Amino acid sequence: MRLLLNNLLVSYYHGQHLVLNRLSYEFQDKRLYGIIGASGSGKSTILNLIMLLEKPQQGEIFLDNVNIIAFDTNKRSKYLTNDVGIVFQHFNLVSSLSILENLVINNQTSHQAEIDTLLLEYGFKDLESKNISVLSNGEKQRLCFIRAILKRPRILLCDEPTGSLDHDNSLKIMQFIKAYSQKHLVILVSHNVELVRRFADVVLELKDGKLHEA
Repeated sequence: MRLLLNNLLVSYYHGQHLVLNRLSYEFQDKRLYGIIGASGSGKSTILNLIMLLEKPQQGEIFLDNVNIIAFDTNKRSKYLTNDVGIVFQHFNLVSSLSILENLVINNQTSHQAEIDTLLLEYGFKDLESKNISVLSNGEKQRLCFIRAILKRPRILLCDEPTGSLDHDNSLKIMQFIKAYSQKHLVILVSHNVELVRRFADVVLELKDGKLHEA
C-alpha cells in the first residue's frame, strides 16, 4: 500500500494565507511518520485532507493509485469506514455512555469478538459497563485508540494524541501507536518533538508549506 500526496495547494482567506505550497510526499506502508512544525503551519490540514474533511485548491491524494479526492459519496463512506482510523486529542467520546456503548455506537456489533479482545489487551477487562465520565484522560485515550483500530484500518491518523496526557500516559499511547505501525501506515501530528523523535520511523517537518525530512 502507498499513500501519495501530489502537488497539494491549500490556502485560506482568499489566498492570502498559504498553508500547503504544492506539497508532494509519498508515505510507505508499515511505518510511523511523525509530522512536526510550528502552530498554524498546516499539520492538521494534512490529516484533514486525508480524512476528506477538506479539499485542496489543487492536487490529488492517491491511495494505491486511486485519487481519493474524486470519490463519490458511496466510495468516500467505504474509505472512511474501512481504510482510515483516527485518534483525536480531545477524545470525541460520548460521556453519558459506557465504554462498550461508545465502541458500538456506529452499529459495530458484528465486531463484538474483536472488541472483547481489544478491551482485554488494553486494560479494560470487565469494565465494559463503566461510564466514560469517570475515566481518566489516559483511559479515555486508550479507548479512543481501541475505537480507531477496531476494524484494523490500513491508515491510522493521530492528531496530537498525547496533547491531553501526562508523561506516563503519553508514553503508553505512543507505544501502542508504534506497535500498530509495525503492520500498518501511521501518520502522527504532534507538538511534542521529543516523543516524535523517540518513536517515529520518519520525522517530517512542515515548513513553508512543504514536508522536509528532519
